Amino acid sequence: MCSSDVCRILWAKRNILIVLLTPLLLLPIPILIPTPAGKVGYVVLMMIVFLLVEAIPLPIVGLFPAIFFPLMGIDTAKTVSESYLNDTLLFIVAVMIVASAIESTNLHRRIVLRCLLLAGSNPYRIECGLMCSSFFLSMFIPNVAVLPMMMPIALGIIDELDKDERMKIEGKLPSLKDDAAKGEVKDLHVDSDITNVIITTAPKDAVDEEETKQYYRAGKYILLGLLYGINLGGSATLIGTTQPPIANGQMEIIYGPESAMTYGKWLAFSFPLEFLCLVFTYIWIVFMMWQISRHNKKRYIKDTDTEETIGNSEMKLVEAGKKAKSNTVEDYIRNEALKMGRLTWAEGCTIVLIFILTLLLCFTKMDDVDGWFSLFPEGYTSNTCATCVIAVLFFILPNDFEQFRLKQKKPRKYQSILKWNFAIRRVPWGVVLLVGGYFSLGKALKETKTLVGLESIMTDAFQGVDDWIIVLAITCIVAVLTEFVGNIPVILVFIPVCTTIATVKATHPHLYVMPMVLASQMSLMLPIATAPNLVFQAYGNTSTIDMVKGGWMVNVISLIWVNILVNTYGYVIYNFDSVPAWASPGTTMMPTVANVTQP
Repeated sequence: MCSSDVCRILWAKRNILIVLLTPLLLLPIPILIPTPAGKVGYVVLMMIVFLLVEAIPLPIVGLFPAIFFPLMGIDTAKTVSESYLNDTLLFIVAVMIVASAIESTNLHRRIVLRCLLLAGSNPYRIECGLMCSSFFLSMFIPNVAVLPMMMPIALGIIDELDKDERMKIEGKLPSLKDDAAKGEVKDLHVDSDITNVIITTAPKDAVDEEETKQYYRAGKYILLGLLYGINLGGSATLIGTTQPPIANGQMEIIYGPESAMTYGKWLAFSFPLEFLCLVFTYIWIVFMMWQISRHNKKRYIKDTDTEETIGNSEMKLVEAGKKAKSNTVEDYIRNEALKMGRLTWAEGCTIVLIFILTLLLCFTKMDDVDGWFSLFPEGYTSNTCATCVIAVLFFILPNDFEQFRLKQKKPRKYQSILKWNFAIRRVPWGVVLLVGGYFSLGKALKETKTLVGLESIMTDAFQGVDDWIIVLAITCIVAVLTEFVGNIPVILVFIPVCTTIATVKATHPHLYVMPMVLASQMSLMLPIATAPNLVFQAYGNTSTIDMVKGGWMVNVISLIWVNILVNTYGYVIYNFDSVPAWASPGTTMMPTVANVTQP
């Protein structure tokens, strides 16, 4: 057996080899460092390896703390199990149930089609419609659930764009159609805006291959714009993605329940930020699509192929082409919208319930005004309670107004807006397990003081440094690390670091934590960075290289705007100039280096 055969066998069995060898290779860590911190570090490194190589399903990796912590004497099985369905995780599950109701009523499809009808059938306008609608939906539905809803719609529109682009203009221009019938014209090319008409005598197969190649690139950029809109929209609210709830959970472990970032303030700050990022991201996507269109105007034909631009009659043909341009895409969107019919009772109820949920989340508790939390004993209610109430209502309200009628010609079985079998299939239980493992891991990192060394290094490095430089450094480091590790592990590591720096510098902890969380959600180059990125690549329409080409500029745009708004508008919303009472040195829950005083 030659070496190449051995390599092929090893590569084919790589997953089982990684599963078997990784715990063994990392075993010296808890042996040489037999402290709780060393044991937790062993589990952390093992989880990172399995997350990077995906040797086993990611949700199973989330069960590692439940297995290793009790066996290694880090924590009891009962305590670890409590992390797998705490208040934050129940909030995520309730939000996913609400999202499944939107999908069940097809409300998301109606919103997207209406946005596309308003935008128009031009490829650039279609991209605007897709990005805006996906941005809006991701504000109220977890973005990892919005992507599977949007992809079929986007792919259907791209197919229609393909038909529209391939529609030959000679069928609309009789004079050119006669020439084509005689064989004098082998192919006609018209760019997407019908600004130029070119007669090409190149072989038709070669032309079609080049057009297909260029169009395929344009279609990928349309889908990438959709992905960016989903990621940006999810960051605009606390329910659009899992990272802010996880950050709140870790903040509560460190400081207590008062430290959680509220929905209203997060929305007031993040929505303008993410909208600005959306506008500049759209400009970037349009620029990339324009480059493809410009490249496609002139095709360089080898050998004896020739190219001739129509002479004196060019302007007349252009005008005729504009009038005769196919409305395939517009007709497709309009037909799909007509199939939806009028707004149904179930859709109307869904809109009302989502609006009520938004109000409840925004007006829980504010600095100067008591929210609805004040109606109940202190500490007994949370955002989870409100979200669960709305989720339950979807299983109670009927899906048809006719069911309210007592007298019916034919009595029908009562049916609610949302059915349990549909909802249970939409809840990502794998995400629940994975996030539960992260919570257990984050709690262990704090209790065992595993990150004390990193916290000390960071605090020493930032001594005497201005806050805006610290925010810039943290966001840049987090954005880079997230591309290779994923945003949730990075958040778990950097929240204790940020809170320790805030304690040492006597600064509002949210000044560092909030931009750090936002930066972790704006890493859009590699699939592992965010959950929507992973789902997006699974569709197989784009490669990692395509994501890097489009995402690097979005990362830069997002980091610039995060740092600008945090250091200006953020002080207005969060009052970063003062340290809140829950973060003062006298509180009972403080970071591991809380006793360090500022020099």
